[in-house]
Amino acid sequence: MKLVELGVKGFRSLVDIQGIPIRKQTVLTGHNDCGKTAVLDAIAFLLDEPAVEIHFGDLSHFGDCEADEVQPRPEAQEICVEGAFELSDQEAQQHALASPLLIRRRFTPDGKTGLEAKLPVCGDARLRALDCMNLADLKELALSVGVEATGRTTAKASWLEPLQQYAAGLDTVMEWVSAPAEIQDIMPGMVYFRGDAAESPETVVRSILTAKLRD
Repeated sequence: MKLVELGVKGFRSLVDIQGIPIRKQTVLTGHNDCGKTAVLDAIAFLLDEPAVEIHFGDLSHFGDCEADEVQPRPEAQEICVEGAFELSDQEAQQHALASPLLIRRRFTPDGKTGLEAKLPVCGDARLRALDCMNLADLKELALSVGVEATGRTTAKASWLEPLQQYAAGLDTVMEWVSAPAEIQDIMPGMVYFRGDAAESPETVVRSILTAKLRD
């Protein structure tokens, strides 16, 4: 899996920037304070690199300037970094995913972050989180859609399995959902070098390659 396109909303000076291409070799150029570092930090945030932390002060400020007086600028409601990821044929087949895969990470003013993927889900929203339902709710849902238990009515699996089969036969829609662990496991990493880094890039790359070789 590799990142091929980036979009950023509400992050520092990047109020709403979409369609940033990421190629095998990509160069960011521009004057000071134009957002180059913000783009790199946004990528690190998307990939959940521990070296970059998002704070309330990173929320974008925006507004209008009239005459010589700057008007009060409200904060963005959230930070959202979205990436398009190209999958290898093996990844697409193994995880039954379409390429490119859209993944986003959000930060809200309450300090919470979450990784989401845009995936096909059942068109009936009631049938999207069956594993999380208790026995009573499964029975009630099955009754409402006309599904019968396949075994003992007191067993959760007797209701869960037929409901899952029923849901699999319905039309799907594309929705943002919490990214499954299998997607998080195949996301790429990022090695971030700063000017004041204690180690040289060559040293860090060599240590990473050595660790991979041992694995």
